[in-house]
Amino acid sequence: MAFPASKRAHPRKVDTELNLTPIMNVFVILVPFLLLTAVFAQTAVLNLSLPTGDEGGEDEAAQQEEPPPKLMISITDTGFLIGAIGGVLPEIEKVDDDYDFELLKKKLAEIKEQHPTQASAVIVSEPEILYDNIIQLMDACIITGFEDISLARGVVLGGGGA
Repeated sequence: MAFPASKRAHPRKVDTELNLTPIMNVFVILVPFLLLTAVFAQTAVLNLSLPTGDEGGEDEAAQQEEPPPKLMISITDTGFLIGAIGGVLPEIEKVDDDYDFELLKKKLAEIKEQHPTQASAVIVSEPEILYDNIIQLMDACIITGFEDISLARGVVLGGGGA
């Protein structure tokens, strides 16, 4: 039995064209953003000499070949202690519970003026010091010309409090 022509199933026409406008909008925004952040990520790199986990095991001859650090800056909960080439300078105490980075920069500039070839500094920090204060100390060192910065743990200059 044959159905009449009006009752036959006709294939539907489906619109197969994709709307690419939203995807293109995402890429127009995303590509410049990624390019800009890649440039800023390169400028924020600092070369640091971090301490290793080894306490011993180093060869004594290798330790004697390394010159001792000439500038050591200790950041404590009371302020800064600077161990310079000639000895330990007086402590730079906190002002109103804030570190006095301006006075620290002046002292470091004086040391740099007396020893212009010196470019290395070792930062010793107590465990409870905020990371932001250590970064500001590093910035002060870099501004005054001590660009080879190392981080150390352990002994605080001047014996600390205990």
